Amino acid sequence: MGEVSKHPFEYEIKRNGTKFIINNVIIRNLRKFIERIKTEHINERTMASFINEIKGKVDVVIDIRYNTFFKRNQGFKPEIFQIILATHNIEYFYFQDLGNPYHKKNQDKPIKAKQDYLKYLEKRLFARSNKPDLQPHHILTHLFNKIAHSKDYQSKNFCLICYCATTNPSECHRFWLKEKLINMKRTELNMPGDYIMEV
Repeated sequence: MGEVSKHPFEYEIKRNGTKFIINNVIIRNLRKFIERIKTEHINERTMASFINEIKGKVDVVIDIRYNTFFKRNQGFKPEIFQIILATHNIEYFYFQDLGNPYHKKNQDKPIKAKQDYLKYLEKRLFARSNKPDLQPHHILTHLFNKIAHSKDYQSKNFCLICYCATTNPSECHRFWLKEKLINMKRTELNMPGDYIMEV
């Protein structure tokens, strides 16, 4: 990796000929950012069990389901979900733009699924037949700024949620989105944006 220690709190990283100077302040900043982004699923969970899982740990739920018709009758319809979470002092935002439109197509191809989703997040406009267009890059930037820079949210913990019950970061877009947000923060801190989540 080409790391060279200069003094106990500063070191140099080289990536493809580019030098990055890292210090303890940068590392602390990044660690705090990462700790504030959690992930959860709603598959095979009741509303009560979901709230029990996040209560006291999460201040803001970010719902990134592309479709929300599953479990609608169990309180997970966005409009109802928001009201229920509010009674527990948890904010809720539904960002369909950050859902995975390729989920069915790439269900058995996790490597391609992740590649396609990360490319999708860079799109300024995602056109859909007979449905409103989506703006994934705009919403991604909005979410990053809310987590990283908003005075109203800088001390709050976020949770990205979807259906998938998997805990394997290679299998679900909620992990890929968290990874993307972390790499956006790393880039902002002048660190290599090549972090990959592992099991």
